[in-house]
Amino acid sequence: MSQRPVYSSFNIPTVITHPSVRCLQWSDDGQLCLVTKSAVHILTPNHGINFSTPADIKSPIRDESDRPLGWYRTMIETTRTQTHSWPSITQGWGSLALGSLDISVRAVTCSPSGLTSRGRCVLAVLNSNMEVSLYAAGKNHLKGEWINIQDVTAYLLDHSRLEQIDETSWILGIQPVWGIYPAPLVDASILALGTRAGTVKLFRFKRGGGSEGAVSLIGEVKLCENWITHMAWSPWLLQNGERCRCSFACTTGDGGVFLINISQKLQLRGGDGFLTTYELDDDFERSTDVVCSADKRLVTALEWIAVPGLNPILVYSKPGVIHLWSWPSSHVQWHGDRVLAIQPHKNSIGSSAFSCVSGFSYVKEKDLLLVALMDGSLHAIHNILIDPSWVPTSSDDQLASEALSQASRVFFAQITSASVEYVDVNRISGLVCYDSHSTVTWIYESLRPSDFSYKHEARHECVLVTAPFWPLDSATILRAAQETLVQFDCAMRSTPLHHLRSLLLHLCSAGRFAEICPRLLEVTDQSPQDESPAVSAPSSSQAVGVELQRHLRESLDYSSLRLERSSFSADEVI
Repeated sequence: MSQRPVYSSFNIPTVITHPSVRCLQWSDDGQLCLVTKSAVHILTPNHGINFSTPADIKSPIRDESDRPLGWYRTMIETTRTQTHSWPSITQGWGSLALGSLDISVRAVTCSPSGLTSRGRCVLAVLNSNMEVSLYAAGKNHLKGEWINIQDVTAYLLDHSRLEQIDETSWILGIQPVWGIYPAPLVDASILALGTRAGTVKLFRFKRGGGSEGAVSLIGEVKLCENWITHMAWSPWLLQNGERCRCSFACTTGDGGVFLINISQKLQLRGGDGFLTTYELDDDFERSTDVVCSADKRLVTALEWIAVPGLNPILVYSKPGVIHLWSWPSSHVQWHGDRVLAIQPHKNSIGSSAFSCVSGFSYVKEKDLLLVALMDGSLHAIHNILIDPSWVPTSSDDQLASEALSQASRVFFAQITSASVEYVDVNRISGLVCYDSHSTVTWIYESLRPSDFSYKHEARHECVLVTAPFWPLDSATILRAAQETLVQFDCAMRSTPLHHLRSLLLHLCSAGRFAEICPRLLEVTDQSPQDESPAVSAPSSSQAVGVELQRHLRESLDYSSLRLERSSFSADEVI
């Protein structure tokens, strides 16, 4: 087998992962969250921009023209003991939690950036005892401690009925863009929790005066009597300049897929000050659209695919099949439900079309959806917007499902020190896109299903890999640089390094840097759209006092936050 380029690969010892599309996920702070049984690993790629400390992890690379991709690492270690003993609280059968015998992390979701006092993300962590906690980074978000800022379960025990506190899943929504300049200082993200009673609870985070903040309940929607198993937010769509709406998808234990329509309206709050303040009017209702009726086949993965300028596409999987669903739209030639049967690739003894989906990655330039299965195979759905199918639309054999699965196997053999045989399976637990193009980050564990000997938890070892599956030309990199550096939205709260990650990765190659540097300088010389004419400077009629000082301080804090989180410059790139 020929050698393929690998940007980074390193072992993570004594780790057990659960295959899921949420096992690996990027935060708006540009950090990669890895969910394991006992902890949440938080990894930050080091591209050498403004980090003065050396990276914790840096794997060697055989090609001398490239620089190895280093990573900073920290983690959230949750308690292995019960915080809430459900039998002592209620004797109802609905409170029975088998996971209370061995507490482990079930799932993690990342909030949008800019929620904490340091302008960073909040992580919500669900464990096997149905307990929810919020964590925020301390002073050093790269290598320092993450602090538990709220026990959400305790809040629910005080404000909800006992039969509706058994959480099974949750997810945080992204921030909507209101089209107002400067962007309003209001947190419109929502934390959704699904329960075993078929209810979706919606919360909003609010920063506290003496703490990092906490969530409070803003609404709930009753769907059915079955467990809520998976949830996903669609992108927000702006309507009439003041109201944003989105569709919230959720699945139930009997195989049903339902939608909840959520809308938020900005309302101007009265009062003088240097900073215009708003409040939100929320509306939640169950949609009449039923994506999939209950068919007793469990949904194993759920994800919205954001398509710029078009309606988002809902992707969900059931054993052996991938479903795609879309609203009627004049921009696409299909709507409704499309079903694609998964074809197995016999690369190992564990290959199966019924393996769980462990990752989705949409490549906009290729109109391609990359699907990773737990058995180590990769599958590509082509022509998503026009006519989804497994058949490639171009003559490029590298984008065929068989070629991608073979490439995954080549990476496995290349990274593994021992010889790889047919009985060895590279079980993929999670996969995310690194650069929105050909480079992917995934985590796998080498297993032998035919070996039934006991393997202690401390002997489990996973490998995190970042590598490209097909070559990327310079024109594509320059187009991405144009979109990132010139056509960006100043209202975004996510960090610049989160958007520059793709560009900085490819600039690490000495040959690629010399090739695109002159044209990249032309891109950085372009001036982004000037939003200052749309900004009206507020005035205040208040006398000088404590209240005026507070308004002035808030406006200065907000201005510095916008400058820190939304500014791009040539110095950050070259």
